[in-house]
Amino acid sequence: MDAMKPHTSFVNVVEVATTKVLARFFCFALIGAFIQTPTSDAWGRKRVTVVAAVFLVLGNVIQAGAVAIAMFLAAQYMTGVGVGMLISTTPVYVSEIAPAHSRGLLVGLQGNFIVGAYVLSSANALGFYFVDASYAWRLNFCPATFAGLVLLGSLWLLPESP
Repeated sequence: MDAMKPHTSFVNVVEVATTKVLARFFCFALIGAFIQTPTSDAWGRKRVTVVAAVFLVLGNVIQAGAVAIAMFLAAQYMTGVGVGMLISTTPVYVSEIAPAHSRGLLVGLQGNFIVGAYVLSSANALGFYFVDASYAWRLNFCPATFAGLVLLGSLWLLPESP
């Protein structure tokens, strides 16, 4: 039994805490997915996408500037709600405004872009790992904030769904 004690090291405690934080992020994403259905019907898909983009931008900015764990977690959960809203609203919105001849392609590309965003985020994290500064972990939120701002800006050019 004593041979098992090294497995309760600090690394395992950090891994468990990280897993719990990520699991809660995805739970809040699920909440965002459920929230978007009635709000999309009431407000329209474009407005819900604007709200989700605002959640992403604010959540990432607050995470990058967090001075306490509670502040960081609250912002991460806000970002989770925004992600859940976007992942579930975007394909419907795209299918409603896309021309019939390219609708399937454009809706299908949404999944590809989600995977691409995960890959890009991982590449950013790897790159920022080599930054030798106390704020290096905060840098990963800058590209995510930029992506949210691009989404928010592009929505002004798109029509409301029918």
